[in-house]
Amino acid sequence: ADFDSYDAITDTWKKNGEPVQTPLEGVSTGARPGTMKLKNTNGDAQGAVDAERTVIGNTMPLFTGGFAITGTIGGKNWGNIDVATNFTFSYGNDVVNLTALDLTTIYDKSKLRNNQASVAHGKRYSLFDANGNYIPAAHAGNYEALANALEANNAGASIYNPYSNAIALTDKVIEDGSFLRLSALTVGYSLPDDWLNKAHLSKARIFFSASNLFCLTNYSGADPEVDTGSKRNPLATGVDFSAYPRTRAFNIGVNLSF
Repeated sequence: ADFDSYDAITDTWKKNGEPVQTPLEGVSTGARPGTMKLKNTNGDAQGAVDAERTVIGNTMPLFTGGFAITGTIGGKNWGNIDVATNFTFSYGNDVVNLTALDLTTIYDKSKLRNNQASVAHGKRYSLFDANGNYIPAAHAGNYEALANALEANNAGASIYNPYSNAIALTDKVIEDGSFLRLSALTVGYSLPDDWLNKAHLSKARIFFSASNLFCLTNYSGADPEVDTGSKRNPLATGVDFSAYPRTRAFNIGVNLSF
């Protein structure tokens, strides 16, 4: 077990009489049940979080590109149907989903804020019951009863306790940003010559076009194709922090030639 006692006076969780250290100094104020655990990357006693930093992703893709598919079918009697598609893709890059990180973190200085449903009470590990009562206060003199109460209270929890003093960037929010996008689609129908002659037209074409029709990706955010880089911070490529997704547009039109 990570803990074997609780000091209600100092609100400190201990093991073998000593406060349990946390690898999140500057992020979390002391280890407690439900605190995020980080991998020890340098083999030390896991003190300052700066010493545990390591490379966990790369926002630069292995390759990007695009391709087009076009075709026409039909004849003079029935007219022609033409199709044109344009696909773009990226492979091998990661996206830093800061939007998800921000919306799954409960900051100590902002009690009221919008969060995702994944960190609602009952889904996140919490030291408070459904009525807002601090569970350790009710079992301060009996650690076994406290441990049982916390286990029962968090039976359905699927995420660590997201209470934090600052952002901790972990591989939880580093996601595969590979995608295949249908950037443009155009479908047109050209009337047959017999119809054109009767209408005194040399050409008549009805078309439908759409942009950003779909995007195949495993990325959980709104759009994997993000780039928040700027002159101030050119290294912020592939970082999604409330980036507005690409819009989908549809057009219907008619081309006439007399």
